[in-house]
Amino acid sequence: MKTELISVSPPPKKKPPERQRNMVFEESIRHPDVRETGSEWLCYQALEQLGPGDYLSNIDFNEEEARLALTQIISRAVYPASELETVRWIRENPAVCSLTGYPIEKITKNKLYKSSLKLFSEKGNIEKFLSLKTGQLFDIEDEIYIYDLTDTYFEGRKKGSNLAKFGRSKEKRSDCKIVVLALVINAEGFIKDSSVFEGNMQDCSTLESVIKGLRAKTGTTKRGTVVIDASIATEENLKMLTGNGFDYVCVSRCRLKDCSIDPSSGVIEV
Repeated sequence: MKTELISVSPPPKKKPPERQRNMVFEESIRHPDVRETGSEWLCYQALEQLGPGDYLSNIDFNEEEARLALTQIISRAVYPASELETVRWIRENPAVCSLTGYPIEKITKNKLYKSSLKLFSEKGNIEKFLSLKTGQLFDIEDEIYIYDLTDTYFEGRKKGSNLAKFGRSKEKRSDCKIVVLALVINAEGFIKDSSVFEGNMQDCSTLESVIKGLRAKTGTTKRGTVVIDASIATEENLKMLTGNGFDYVCVSRCRLKDCSIDPSSGVIEV
């Protein structure tokens, strides 16, 4: 008995149907609710690292107030503007509310005003918290403090203000009342303290109140060096700095008459 092997070829494969290609023209694309999230996301991530949301919850901010405060902080960092303009910007452009979880329909200028006032009432405590937190995150021991002043003017009459006074405006607006703004930063650029003074206060009169509270805000007892300019470097202020455990670097208000350099240490002796 003979057995014949018969080869059977597989059935031919069916060709896949050709895919239809549709051309998309960029000019024809429309989106009803476009939101920006680049800068807002970076600010939100920075706040997540610093943890102010949890801190605000511990100082009498409820959850909604804390979310609104974070929304306002991010908005002012990305797009500095008035409360009214900030409301318009939040509603029309960014995705900041999606990040913070605050309902966008609840954003009003009056709520931003109240939030700003509540944040300002806790300004000293918040600055201290951020000062200590940045030191921990970046392993910074504050040794150098840079202190400087500026001012800003008001177009209105500011009749009810105790701080706005006629003074020496850096922007040459002698017709407007001003306030003096003082800022202390460390060598890395992190803010250690900020203050607002009366517009007619002399620059040299602002230093003492800031220095006396600086150790509490930085949380360090090490001897630091304060950098100031000539308008602040009076003899009284220099004595006050050394009396409070600080060294200083400044521009002299007068020319040095008699000085010598110790060859062994390189120290200038006056």
